[in-house]
Amino acid sequence: MRRLQLASELNVESREAKDNKGQMGVFLVMGATTSGESPTTAADLARVRKLLHLSSNTRTYEIVYGPSSPSQRATSRAPCSAF
Repeated sequence: MRRLQLASELNVESREAKDNKGQMGVFLVMGATTSGESPTTAADLARVRKLLHLSSNTRTYEIVYGPSSPSQRATSRAPCSAF
């Protein structure tokens, strides 16, 4: 993950979530750029996605932490408890 961050392919962002009515959210952005992607970077990106069970079709994941109710688990957010 550090190599992806150094290659500008992984960012952790704090910003207003679309559905949170002004509340801030934390997002993991993978594959942030596509310019100059090296074979090593592409392999690193694929490996991290595989290890974290993330889709290669999605670039942005909201990091959800803390307790959640069953109704919250049915939302479109991609929870990531690794961070």
